[in-house]
Amino acid sequence: MYSFTGVIDNNGAASQIPEIAFHPDGALFAATFLDCNSVKLFSADTHTLLRTIGNPEAGLARPHALLVTNNHLIVSHQPHRDQPSFLNVYRLDSDTAVPVFTLRTPIENLREGHSIVRLGERFVITHCENRDAAGAMLAYRFNDDTGQITGPDSHHERVFDELGYAKGIARIADSNEIIVTFNKEKQLTLREKLQFNLFKTRNLIEQQGVRGLLDKLLHRGAGMNTPAAAHNGVATFGIDTDGRLSEAPTRVILRAAFCRLENVAIHGNLVALSDTVNNQVLLYNRSVDPDLNNPVQTLSEQLCVPHAVAFSPDGKTLLVSNFGLRMQNQVIHWKSHTRPRRDNIVVFTAAVGGG
Repeated sequence: MYSFTGVIDNNGAASQIPEIAFHPDGALFAATFLDCNSVKLFSADTHTLLRTIGNPEAGLARPHALLVTNNHLIVSHQPHRDQPSFLNVYRLDSDTAVPVFTLRTPIENLREGHSIVRLGERFVITHCENRDAAGAMLAYRFNDDTGQITGPDSHHERVFDELGYAKGIARIADSNEIIVTFNKEKQLTLREKLQFNLFKTRNLIEQQGVRGLLDKLLHRGAGMNTPAAAHNGVATFGIDTDGRLSEAPTRVILRAAFCRLENVAIHGNLVALSDTVNNQVLLYNRSVDPDLNNPVQTLSEQLCVPHAVAFSPDGKTLLVSNFGLRMQNQVIHWKSHTRPRRDNIVVFTAAVGGG
């Protein structure tokens, strides 16, 4: 079982913190700070900031997905909302923040790179908020000596039209299977929509004044369309030795009650799922509960729109990032942070002999 042991504050500008990833040796972890266009590296022992990969050298724009390998840092970011995202690779032992390799996503309709999982000499990345598609997964080859990415070897897209927005991804321990979370937007009644719009208006006026409200109205973008068949849940996919993903999920687990399963982490048989709109992280034991029906523990202390979840390699630490955003009726106001701010990283520690 895990218990709350501390908070790593964001001492910079307010920012969503989408992803956290540990180095394979567990000595450090990295986190993307989307609104600050940067990635920060922390000591896993002391939680002190070691380094910031930031602009102008880094060339980052709204970084999201993140992977730390032995020698490199792989970051997905999106310079233009209406164009494909990019993968930047940074050398961990370099004195500069200049990427050693950059790849533009070769599938034109794919947008936000949400999460990444390492599979030997490959990695798989999920994409969401795409044009004309709810989600996608791409499998690439990666050379950790040179930092070069090749591929993709495999591309899955249409299967998510029946599942939902592709989100978190993790490898099932000691297997060639991955688990992916997917979700959809909450369907609101007309009255609920009006109430939420009033909620957003109040937030904008409070934080930015009337000028901020007018700017929002003048620069309103198009919203995402939720596929009619979309759900909330998790799915597993197989991946063969050539990097090809199974055409269809090997297992699909749906959630009847509305939630927003944003991310997933696995350590041994323990599965952690972040549920942003219910301010909780659910822990399951796959060995006795393969359908993930009954959590062995629910973490909620200090959580405020939790997003990233990451186990340390030894399983002794579980990190959860908070977006710290305002929410009403399980609908998030993406541009409005709480006051006082709660965009931070929450630390949970396993009991001796637990985890």
